Amino acid sequence: MSGPTPTFCPVFPEDFLREARVAVRRKTAPYQSVQRYQLALLLHQEPYVPHEEAGQRVGLSGVQVDPWQTNVLM
Repeated sequence: MSGPTPTFCPVFPEDFLREARVAVRRKTAPYQSVQRYQLALLLHQEPYVPHEEAGQRVGLSGVQVDPWQTNVLM
């Protein structure tokens, strides 16, 4: 996959990760929220995944992932 490798490694609180795991399984959760939670869970497991790959894996573009991935503070 192309795209820059992120230099920022987000750290997510355990309660947020628990909430994310529940939300991605909900059938009635808003799609945008599910994408963000999926991205957070992906970054938790693979913090240095390239933007393009992270976006592709959660249904976003690398351009959409880049600002969120580099500026997220949980």
